Amino acid sequence: MARGYDAVMGIPAEDGLSLTLSRACHELVISWAADKPWEFIGGGHFLAQVDTPETTTSTSYAALATAGPSLVIARAGDYDVTTAAMVSNNTNGGRSRMSYDIGGTGAVDADAIWTAQSGGVSGGEGSVSRLRRKTAIAAATTLTAKYKTGVAGTLTASNRVLSVVPVRPSSPYGSSNSE
Repeated sequence: MARGYDAVMGIPAEDGLSLTLSRACHELVISWAADKPWEFIGGGHFLAQVDTPETTTSTSYAALATAGPSLVIARAGDYDVTTAAMVSNNTNGGRSRMSYDIGGTGAVDADAIWTAQSGGVSGGEGSVSRLRRKTAIAAATTLTAKYKTGVAGTLTASNRVLSVVPVRPSSPYGSSNSE
């Protein structure tokens, strides 16, 4: 069994040690292992939602009139980020995209969910979602959803969701060191 030491807590730790952290109606269970200190093993996700339908004609990522949703990452670490929305574009061949800023880094297509209107149809809508693993997010970083049209037309987005689940958060007590 691997053993280590949590320097801030001042206690020895060994593989299999688990802690339950409770805060603001969320409970996270993390375990300590020498090769992966403080790995998430269970608990809820953090979720923000904006139901209000809003529109944009912007071809670069921008906030909608009712901005967001947005979430603040409390602890540094690795997270699974899910975006979801009901989106449409009123133009045949138009595209609708939802992505998110990560702190001061702007939204990018690589993180986006999107729909494309085709086949002579305009105004069709779809409910889409996507999960992306983001590594080494700093503590106190805000994730904020942004939107754009890909080519032309007006994007409409509603029932917008941003959700995060910790994968490997930082130690709840500061730095952890293996012996």
